[in-house]
Amino acid sequence: MDKAVQAMKTSLQAFRLYVPEILVKQLISTGEKIEIGGKEHEWNTALKMLKVHKNTYPEDYVCKLYIERCEEHLKNEPSSSWNGTTKLDVK
Repeated sequence: MDKAVQAMKTSLQAFRLYVPEILVKQLISTGEKIEIGGKEHEWNTALKMLKVHKNTYPEDYVCKLYIERCEEHLKNEPSSSWNGTTKLDVK
């Protein structure tokens, strides 16, 4: 059991490197089930996470861009052969 607890603590410490603590607290405070990982094309899940982040960091332009992309993918689902890349036509 001690090894499992230590492994969990190590994982959580690593998680802190990638996800701001304030974001984790907001996610926990919603009371919604949090699942690690995800499946491809889960636009609603991604959109929820991005909106929480946007509330914390409203000036984050990249987050705004991803929100727009998720909303577009919800309206027009990419084909099953889509590899996740987007071609930009303008600078």
